[in-house]
Amino acid sequence: MNCKAPCAWTVPHLSKSIEIFVLHIITTTTFLPLRLHCANSVSFVKATPWVALCDSIHLPLPTNIAPFTWPSIRSLYTIASDDILGTGCSSDLLIGFEKKTKQQVAIKRIKRARKEHESYQLKDIRYEISSLRALRGHPNVVQLCDYFLPEDDSMIYLVFELAQHGDLLTYLKNHAPLDEAVVQDIMRQLLAAVESCHSLGIIHRDIKLENTLVTAIDGNKITVKLADFGFAVSGGHGLTRRCGSFGYMAPEMQQNKIYGSGVDVWSLGVVAYNLLTMKMPEFDEYGLIDIGPEDNLSENAIDFLLQMLHPTPSYRASATSLQKHPWLQKSTELKVDELAKGLLGFLSKYEAITQEPTATKHMQCITKELDRILSLAALPNALENIANYMVATLDILSVELPMVSVELEAFRESFRRITLASR
Repeated sequence: MNCKAPCAWTVPHLSKSIEIFVLHIITTTTFLPLRLHCANSVSFVKATPWVALCDSIHLPLPTNIAPFTWPSIRSLYTIASDDILGTGCSSDLLIGFEKKTKQQVAIKRIKRARKEHESYQLKDIRYEISSLRALRGHPNVVQLCDYFLPEDDSMIYLVFELAQHGDLLTYLKNHAPLDEAVVQDIMRQLLAAVESCHSLGIIHRDIKLENTLVTAIDGNKITVKLADFGFAVSGGHGLTRRCGSFGYMAPEMQQNKIYGSGVDVWSLGVVAYNLLTMKMPEFDEYGLIDIGPEDNLSENAIDFLLQMLHPTPSYRASATSLQKHPWLQKSTELKVDELAKGLLGFLSKYEAITQEPTATKHMQCITKELDRILSLAALPNALENIANYMVATLDILSVELPMVSVELEAFRESFRRITLASR
């Protein structure tokens, strides 16, 4: 600051001589002294213009502030102890009311573990709280309203929004059998929730019908939310803990192997199969799901389940890719022309940089054939015919052009899914 007149910053009530050194960090590293100004104060003596902060200001001594105490749950909520929504091995779910707004909530009451196990329990609870806070506002994840971890209480409390229609297992028992369209809509919502979890590095590890809540019903349209993040954990490294419900547990977890986010996709596959068939899936000696004609499923639905319930985690589809599966697409318009044009653009770029005469000639033939079939896209059944032709053509191309076989395989898989969706 630029100040011509000398100024002082006076601190009263100091009864003895004090000398304090302040580091001049703006223009130099020299120390400036604070010297005794009178019997009961010290002054900040002006040595350079920047030191003149303001005219004389008297600062009172700080007052004592009472330590913060977290309010108890009973001071904010009324708990209906007799109205139990559900029970678990160490917790139960009760209905409660927020005193200020009179809004109904669900209160998860957790019995505090013994002293030797308390640290592990608190670690799980803190993971649950942090996961739900990270997912706050997601339309398909249950919302955490409040939490209480009192040290002087034998119980820990988590407060959630109340799902008026119970869990998905109860809904399935009351409304089965479900139409494929209803199951498709449920899976879109659950995949959106799981995809958001995985994008934030969160693995749920306990996805099942009982942990999926139904928050709204409008005819055949239901709104579901993923709940119970008690086993949720960071997926930034390989995991080994065996947890969750055995019937929904991925094979790598059952076998005590290192696992990752694929365990959630497997559990979702079990949920999808259960919704479609009203039974738990069965697997052969190789770990492959057994889907028979008695299940009465469409080819697209079967392909969807096979991609989720693959016994090898590296071959199992991700939540992101499953959202693009033909079985979940709302529109019946198949984007064959856009996909074919994308392939055409890729081949043209490859042709421009390749020096192999045979490859160049082959590219020209493919380009000409693509132009011809794209001109027929408006004819009946043309989309399916184009997709079938492209699958066969890409099989040949992948062998003849091994340098780009990975890129061509991605196009081939997209066309193959289109042929399934058009049946």
